Parts: sequence; C-alpha cells; structure tokens
Amino acid sequence: MSEFCLDCWNKIMDTNDQPKKFVMSRKPDFCEECCQWKRVIVRVKMRYIIAEWLCEVTERLQK
Repeated sequence: MSEFCLDCWNKIMDTNDQPKKFVMSRKPDFCEECCQWKRVIVRVKMRYIIAEWLCEVTERLQK
C-alpha cells in the first residue's frame, strides 16, 4: 500500500481533508510522493467511511 503524508494526499486527491479524518502514523515514515519523512496516513477512520457511504445512499434515494 502506498503511504502518503496528509499534504500529498490532499494534493493528489484534490481535497482539503483534515488530520482528524485519518489515523496517522505515530512516528515519521517515508512519504512516497514528496520523499520526506513525515507522519503518513495509516487508514481512514471508520466513522468517516460510514458518513460518506450514508451521503451517497441518501443522494441516490433522492433521485
């Protein structure tokens, strides 16, 4: 799995996600995009996955 710091993630995904959305590494790790040692994203927190899924379902139901 690719490991990206939050800055690179936002640049690649064209988003403005905040660190509270993710579980970040405790220690600096190698970001594969900027090639620097920074805290990287380990995974998305479950509550944000569920919230995004609910938004998608709600949008489909409204159509």
